[in-house]
Amino acid sequence: MSDFVTHMCPACAAGIFEECLNPSAVLEEGEVWVIPCAVEFLNDVAGPSGKGPVGRPPASPGEITDPKSTGRKRAAMLAPILTGQVCGWAGLRHAGGGPIPILGCNGHQLIEQKGGDEDNGLWQGDRHHGPDKNTLNNSVGMNLHSICVDCHHRWHAINDQFYDEAGRPSAEFAFTPVVPYYLHDPLTSFTDEESELAEAWWEQDKKLRGDYPFAPLSTTRQIDPASATLESDDDNPFPESSPFSEIGDSE
Repeated sequence: MSDFVTHMCPACAAGIFEECLNPSAVLEEGEVWVIPCAVEFLNDVAGPSGKGPVGRPPASPGEITDPKSTGRKRAAMLAPILTGQVCGWAGLRHAGGGPIPILGCNGHQLIEQKGGDEDNGLWQGDRHHGPDKNTLNNSVGMNLHSICVDCHHRWHAINDQFYDEAGRPSAEFAFTPVVPYYLHDPLTSFTDEESELAEAWWEQDKKLRGDYPFAPLSTTRQIDPASATLESDDDNPFPESSPFSEIGDSE
C-alpha cells in the first residue's frame, strides 16, 4: 500500500475488504496474504480468532469485541456530516421506516457539533441507524441516515416502543422491531398542509396527541418479523434436490 494513502478506500469503508482498492501483500510461510488498506485504520480487522498475521479475513460481526462502537466508526466514514448539508429526511412524508415513519423537517442545515450552531442557523447533525438498529448495518440511504437532531429524536420518540425490551441482540443479528414495520421511503414528499399538521401534533401534550396522523398507503409493503425466518425444514420452499446444486453451486 502506498505511503501516501491517508484514508481507507471506499470498498473497505463499506466493509467489503475483499474488494480493497489499495491492497498490499505479505509473504508468510510460503503463502501470500492480500492485506486490505483498512488494517491501517481499524483495529477490528483480524483473523477469525483474533490471531495470526494481519491480512487474514476480517472478523465476523460476532467476533468484534465492541460492535456498537465499531459500527458507529464505520458509519462516520460512510455518512459524513458536512457543515451546511441538508438533513437527509427533509421534505419526506414517510422518513426512516419503522412501525411509524415520520414526516421529516423542512430542510434543516446540519453541522457535526453537539447543540448545533444557532447563530449560523445550523442544526446538530446525527447519524441514525434504523429500522435496523444494529450499527453494523450501514446501508447508506436505507438504514444509515445523516439527519437533523429533531428528526432523530422524533423518530425514536414514537418507534422505540416497538423494539425488544431486552435490548440489543448479539452483533450478528438484526435489531429490528418486533411488530410489522416499513422500510425508509426516500421518494414520497409531504405538502405544506401536512407539515403544519405534523408540527401541531408534536406541539400537543403527549397525553393528548392520539395516533400519529400519517401512515403509508395500505398497499405499502410491510416487513413482518413473524414471517422473516423459516421455522422448520417443512417450510423450506426448495426440495431436497435443489436445482442450484446441478449448475455448479457448492453446498
